[in-house]
Amino acid sequence: AKRKKTDKELTINLTKENLHRRFLITPYINGYDSIRVNYDSHQTLSFIQNNMDLLFGFEIVEQTPDSCKLKNVVDIKPEEFESVLSRLFNICISMFDDLLLYLKNRDEEALKRIILLERVMNRLDVFCRRAINTGAIPTEMNKLGSLYTTVRIVEQIGDLLSSIAINYNKWDVEELKYFIKPVTHLKEAFLILKKIKYSGDEKGFNEYLVLEEQIKNMLTLKQYQSLKSIELCFLLSQGHYKIHDLSEEVISWISLK
Repeated sequence: AKRKKTDKELTINLTKENLHRRFLITPYINGYDSIRVNYDSHQTLSFIQNNMDLLFGFEIVEQTPDSCKLKNVVDIKPEEFESVLSRLFNICISMFDDLLLYLKNRDEEALKRIILLERVMNRLDVFCRRAINTGAIPTEMNKLGSLYTTVRIVEQIGDLLSSIAINYNKWDVEELKYFIKPVTHLKEAFLILKKIKYSGDEKGFNEYLVLEEQIKNMLTLKQYQSLKSIELCFLLSQGHYKIHDLSEEVISWISLK
């Protein structure tokens, strides 16, 4: 793929009405190396400064009372991408481990780690998407779409685990033990897919299919009595669907040779 990174400066306006990090990170993801941000308050400038960690390689190089310029000062190296993507997978596994710690031992510190790790996943996610969009990685064109989707799915699984951690005080403590096995299976299914992705060998996929069927049977809403447990079951089911989507991308990835 031809390199899509552009030195052209993009100007965006951030105000109280659209003060969301999505407006800040989208130009970064799309490959701009220079972003002029016009703003209307010191609060907006503080917002920009607090989210600069999401823009790997960018610094504020100019600043006025009503605008600032963000510029890329570090190029993405091709060899960094695979390391970052692997770390994205590993962080997701750590989040599953911490959720299991809470389910087994009511370890609230484990939930706090999940919430912190979700922020790290966001940073790695936008880095990977920028690398793909700018052509900074030596990957065949027919694999880029699947790779981009894989990055998004892993980050979305992290989002779901973070939502569970954030809402922990809503869950029915007496019924948490019923979720240990399905969460364990979700983690095992995720591990199998990671192994397939990095080995390029679909050996183990049948084991994944067995786990997928077991997870589906465990996460049946009618099995749970309280509304709190039904809500938790629903969130884990969403995670199950995302892992199913990941399985399709992983198989697609290794099939595109």
